[in-house]
Amino acid sequence: HFSKILAPTERSRLSAYALGTQGSPFRATAQGDSSVLLEWLLPFAQPAWIHCEVRLTDSAGNLLDTTVRLLHHPYEPGQIKITELLADPTPSAGLPETEMVELYNASSFDVSLRHWQWTDGQTTVPLPDTVLAAGHYLLLVPAASTTAWQPYSPCIGLTNWPSLNNETDMVWLTGPDGRNSDSLRYQSQW
Repeated sequence: HFSKILAPTERSRLSAYALGTQGSPFRATAQGDSSVLLEWLLPFAQPAWIHCEVRLTDSAGNLLDTTVRLLHHPYEPGQIKITELLADPTPSAGLPETEMVELYNASSFDVSLRHWQWTDGQTTVPLPDTVLAAGHYLLLVPAASTTAWQPYSPCIGLTNWPSLNNETDMVWLTGPDGRNSDSLRYQSQW
């Protein structure tokens, strides 16, 4: 995040960023008015402090020449857990009458859900680009019921919601590399 106004073309200039052994990113995507998302192809050491050299010029011609220190913590299966599931919301018992899945970040690091997927084996839904803070919960709900669930917990509405079977089903949460982070087989006899 930058405090000065930087043109999107300047923030997206690959040669403006460099990591010692990783070189320049393969993609730099300007986001909003003052942020950039940097992506490298090669994996980083696990976990590691990374020093990123930044050389950008703002709209007034001022040079930003600095080093940013970042803590990289790679994804590991099991960091995000499925902790609750509501497949048959009737009777509602005071809750919204829609399906939902609760996720929990069991790690000690915030985790970006970018490139994560939620599936019932029939329908696979990519999760939006959001961050689940360490030790926090997040509800996944059908998009049409987002407002109904907001008083209970932070939630994200998904437009292509997989229809959960009321009697029995299996659901999976896959991480950014496609590996299973958590799964749950449920039955109505619980």
